[in-house]
Amino acid sequence: MKDFQVGTGTYVITEKNNQKRSIQLFCLLCILILFSVIKNGLLPYLSKQVGLSGLFFPILFVLSGMIMTLLVDLICHQLLEPNKKINYFHSLNLGIIYTLILPLYTPLLFVVLGAAVVIIFEYFMRKLFGKIYLSPVLVGWIFIMGLHLLSFIPTLDYLNPLEVELGTPLGMASTISDLGNYQTIVEPYGSLLDFILGFVPGGVGTTSILLCMMLAIYLTIKKELKWRIPLVTIATVFGMTFMIGEFSHLSLWYPLFQICSGSLVFGSIFIAAYDETSPVTPIGQVLYGLFLGVLIVILRYMTPLTDGALAAMLIIPVFNSVFDYIGAIARFHFTKSVIAFIIAWFLILLFACFIGIQNMKQEKMIETRVEQIDLM
Repeated sequence: MKDFQVGTGTYVITEKNNQKRSIQLFCLLCILILFSVIKNGLLPYLSKQVGLSGLFFPILFVLSGMIMTLLVDLICHQLLEPNKKINYFHSLNLGIIYTLILPLYTPLLFVVLGAAVVIIFEYFMRKLFGKIYLSPVLVGWIFIMGLHLLSFIPTLDYLNPLEVELGTPLGMASTISDLGNYQTIVEPYGSLLDFILGFVPGGVGTTSILLCMMLAIYLTIKKELKWRIPLVTIATVFGMTFMIGEFSHLSLWYPLFQICSGSLVFGSIFIAAYDETSPVTPIGQVLYGLFLGVLIVILRYMTPLTDGALAAMLIIPVFNSVFDYIGAIARFHFTKSVIAFIIAWFLILLFACFIGIQNMKQEKMIETRVEQIDLM
């Protein structure tokens, strides 16, 4: 008879390892902060594209979120849990991750408001339900995005010019009627190497795929990352976008572009896989990654959202208990989880083929119009 086991990694939170995990994560996130400062502050300053304000703005941006989450955490702790030991690095990490996924043109006033929302929401969820069902970081992010959509946030003009002039790669791709080509959606930013290194517009600290992958490998070796979630999520998005690109005769660069753009890699590692809302069981994590990948592709191609990764990571935890329930049953009876896998694979094929065919039809319509114009 098999023993039931939901996980052996140190990502299973206990009072003993929680502080250690938080400190280690803080140190790793500081690497991404350093990259952001170099990319968005130092390099533009050395090329005389920004002044002193632009040089120091990236670090001030992140510090404002960190300080606010720490202050609000201290206040809430004194008011609600005065006898409980506080983990300062936990609130600092929430502040870092929250600021790293924000666009750099967000004014500091709104950054600190969103940071307060992150901590207040976490305390609200714990007091009301006893656990976290939605990522506080993403709740703060959606708060800021809502202000952007309502035009409450003004555009700043002293930032990294690359972030303002070109816009995000996925944003540019969304303005093209078809899937585009390498020359139109990749070359304006350089090459795919620039995407991998992270020297493209995007979230404050989410663009370096290389750094994120290196940190993910380290966390996996230390058994502090639910590696199945980012691996399956990224693989699912890659597979679906590869099929979509095949309908338009695009090569391997297209799914790589989709993987290296937006907050997919950063979010799947530091939000989807690290959050309390993700499954604990191995089978549950695989299913979580499959359905998360499908939802990301659906939001990217079938909604006005240019990058559906973070939005999908905000929605999918609603089904966390379902994935863990299936994973718990599959520990003893794997065949009972087959239906869930069949559904996931069916959705992958269905939406990949549907989106691919729709874009193929759109391309043919454009070609027909161009031929008609040439004939005239």
